[in-house]
Amino acid sequence: MMPAAMTSEPIKVVNSFAGRRVLVVGDFMLDRYVVGDAERVSPEAPAVPVLRVVEREDRVGGAGFVALNVVALGGDVACFGLVGNDAPGTWLKSELERAGAEVDGLLSIDHRPTTTKTRFVRRVEGRREHLLRVDEEDVSDLTPQQSERLLARFREQLASADAVTLQDYAKGVLTATTCGALIAAARAAGKPAIVDPARVGRWEKYAGATLLKPNRTELDAGLARPVSDSELDAACRSLIEGLRLEAILVTLGQRGARLVTRDRRGVDFPSAAREVVDPVGAGDAALAALSMAVAAGATMEPAAALANLAGGLEVAKAGCVPVPAGELRAELERGLA
Repeated sequence: MMPAAMTSEPIKVVNSFAGRRVLVVGDFMLDRYVVGDAERVSPEAPAVPVLRVVEREDRVGGAGFVALNVVALGGDVACFGLVGNDAPGTWLKSELERAGAEVDGLLSIDHRPTTTKTRFVRRVEGRREHLLRVDEEDVSDLTPQQSERLLARFREQLASADAVTLQDYAKGVLTATTCGALIAAARAAGKPAIVDPARVGRWEKYAGATLLKPNRTELDAGLARPVSDSELDAACRSLIEGLRLEAILVTLGQRGARLVTRDRRGVDFPSAAREVVDPVGAGDAALAALSMAVAAGATMEPAAALANLAGGLEVAKAGCVPVPAGELRAELERGLA
């Protein structure tokens, strides 16, 4: 449990979420779930389970789930990225729009499929276990013409934004050129830029961002080497210095998160003990809460506390279900009780 002082400040931040505007740029995806019972194995391939389908569900994923979380937290959100000119792309835009997100910045591209992740899941004693994931995608870089169209629409909306958020899954949208132009435009306009980096190297494209939010695996990839706990702060500060950042928030799964800034000692944010029902979407929920807190003018520590709390609440949900502001507030108030 957080100390009272650390709990009361985030409550004030959550209470100021309403109407904050975030521009979310990145990789928008369709998360498809095929759920059933797997009580026998295939006679055609021993040890391969046969899934008897009882339920199918489509959900907004990737940067789209960040956008849904921003809406659930009371914010306004505009989405920027690519989808295919196909049925999944049409569905994604429709669902985002129905939730209240603006989708004029989502370009529909011919001959490029909407990134779709299909998870095959079996039910076991009230729980769900993933059997297999199948990805349909084209991860080639967007063309210079597509990049210019995306940047033009982004710049049209920048003046009205309180924060800019980049969610990079390395699906071809946030190329080095596009990413650099987005961050430069945001900072020139005086807008904070928060980045959830890809699990690949070449982090130079994030130079100039306000804050990076990698998980531990992503941090190792960004540094091109494994980082021990004892050198975590020093490694983060080297990135902060080299990339001209203000801070890095490293998410650590069930251990919580650690905030490292340029000139202060690192701060730990432990996670409350919870049953992990489904880790999918936790990073996106944390990113949305972090973005909304920064958009609301919060300093780094309460923003990090809210991001850590949102990620912890998300893992207790089955599938990608947004964490609303009321749920964050109630959890914080329990900490004060």
